[in-house]
Amino acid sequence: MPVDPFLLIRRSPPLLGLARTARGLVRRIRRAWRRCLPGARRRPVWTEPVADWREARPDIMVPPGLAVADIRLVPAKRFSNRNLMFDGGPVWPDFENMPMVRHRAHGKCHDVNAHPGWRRGPRLNEPVIWGGRCFFHFGHLVAEHVSRLPPALYRHPEARVLFTLPPGKMIGEVPAFFWTVMAWLGLHPDRIGFVTSPCVAARLHVYPQAETLGLDPPEPWYLDLLDELPRLNRLERIESQALYVPRLGELARGNGASAGETALIAALRQAGVAILDCRRESIRRQMTLYAGAKLLIFAEGSAMHGRQLLGRVDQKILVLRRRPRSTLARAHLTPRCRELEYAPVIRGFARPLRRDGNEIGPRGIAFHDADKLLAILARHGIDLTPHWRPGDYRAAVRKDARAWREAVLKQRDIDGDRTEEHIRNEFNRIGLADL
Repeated sequence: MPVDPFLLIRRSPPLLGLARTARGLVRRIRRAWRRCLPGARRRPVWTEPVADWREARPDIMVPPGLAVADIRLVPAKRFSNRNLMFDGGPVWPDFENMPMVRHRAHGKCHDVNAHPGWRRGPRLNEPVIWGGRCFFHFGHLVAEHVSRLPPALYRHPEARVLFTLPPGKMIGEVPAFFWTVMAWLGLHPDRIGFVTSPCVAARLHVYPQAETLGLDPPEPWYLDLLDELPRLNRLERIESQALYVPRLGELARGNGASAGETALIAALRQAGVAILDCRRESIRRQMTLYAGAKLLIFAEGSAMHGRQLLGRVDQKILVLRRRPRSTLARAHLTPRCRELEYAPVIRGFARPLRRDGNEIGPRGIAFHDADKLLAILARHGIDLTPHWRPGDYRAAVRKDARAWREAVLKQRDIDGDRTEEHIRNEFNRIGLADL
């Protein structure tokens, strides 16, 4: 009987250890080779305005930060917390007792201290700011990773800022939105450094994580800082009575969104509502539109976190839910606007299931109750009745549901059979049994 070599390795601890060592060596060789490729360290050529914190109000009550001398920094090696966190960065001397440097989400710390290797690397003699992690997801970057920067740049407006990259990533792979968010916050690409090899900072400044995922609202001093950004960026607001921010293109990728959104957008446009597709507009353009909207309507999603790049605006924010009972970013948006409302418009919701049986709510597809949706919009001064095409909406819902189902069932981290059964049951319940 033939022997499965992979089974043999898994059952032999010495062989398993050797295999892991070899795999780590291959990863390091591949990483070193990629660093030599053209463009691996490429940065954008920047011509847009960058906020200058030297022009900010001098009386904002920003709490003091922490300065650490002669601290080692190392690149990230591994992910944790379902790939929502990675290690690397400063090797803090008293990590467990330094709350200011910790990364918090939902009331808990989710980070681990970096581990130094045998190499110390070069010494950085200039004072630098610890910016945190360069996260490659827009919503998480803005919601929990960039809030150290405004207070740090307010206190040290000319200092360079260091970030860690996700494990295995190069500077040339940094997404475009990272650079635009940094420019909005006051960082030119030339002042951004990435910890791609070990080094020692002679003096490292770090400030608290001013906003975290969860239920804690931002402090007034942080909103005071963000209130400065439109002026520091020379922003000219684009006024509108109502602005809708959709979540287009996600269902076909197996991500969460609401079915039939293209038909909703068509009706909103005919009713005179402005549409902002964040996939096609710069951060600066998004800010001009957010700042000028009297009624800001979001399809629930990561774009809502983009509004956290602004401070207080006299406007109402209406969120069309894509997950039952969701109140995404409520603590963060409430103090930024006059009124915040989450519309209960969901009549059906299907989502994939992990192999352990847990639901993956963020990837779910929502089906809206069209009558409730139109009634809520009418209450906010948007009458879609003359422009609403029920047949077009039903066709768009069916098209989206079919595309989402096909994409979700191809995902590798789900329980395919249980997910398919759940989708079939939910589709049957809302009248899509033939899909």
